[in-house]
Amino acid sequence: MSETDFLKLKKHDNVETNTEKFDIENYLNGNWDKIDEAFGKDRERISTLETDNTTNKSNITKNSSDITTLKSNVTDINAKIDNIQSLRGHIYGVRRKITNNTSTAWERIKDSIGLVANATKNGTTVQNDFDKLY
Repeated sequence: MSETDFLKLKKHDNVETNTEKFDIENYLNGNWDKIDEAFGKDRERISTLETDNTTNKSNITKNSSDITTLKSNVTDINAKIDNIQSLRGHIYGVRRKITNNTSTAWERIKDSIGLVANATKNGTTVQNDFDKLY
């Protein structure tokens, strides 16, 4: 007598040379109990997987909804930032390093970058490029 690999069901090795009596308890009832137990465990595993799958689907749906909400919030925030920038006015200015500076040039900052101030000095038109004194 031997057993199957996975469920360990009882079986006769060679039916033609077998001298053992057929044991209903081992060969039928015991085998059916093992099959039923294995099937029951598989059903439990399947049920757990189905529950996990349902939970995962629900989480994916919620995450997708959360992502949509976040995208909408980012769009709203960007619109508010654009609105604030359009209302703040302009900031003009120049700067120059005071210490350890070998250059006499001024650097334009903020909205003054790229602009030139036209002015007059003693009735003469001058262009203030912030690098020369007039």
